[in-house]
Amino acid sequence: MYNKPKHRMTRQRAVILEEVRRDLDQHMTADEIYEKVRKRLPRISLGTVYRNLEVLVELNEIQKLELSGSIGRFD
Repeated sequence: MYNKPKHRMTRQRAVILEEVRRDLDQHMTADEIYEKVRKRLPRISLGTVYRNLEVLVELNEIQKLELSGSIGRFD
């Protein structure tokens, strides 16, 4: 039986992914990504950005970099 993908690529996810890919050398935090995404999607919440970043990690679209004692960054 065919299994549907667990997560689809929504407009919000696509914009978040574009912003992460735009600045690959910066390894931005979720807050930094939120500020960039908010310029394009003014009504998006910080919580939505956090949730979608985790989904994008789960989909192997991005990586979460966690160094001991520092804030998680995304690449």
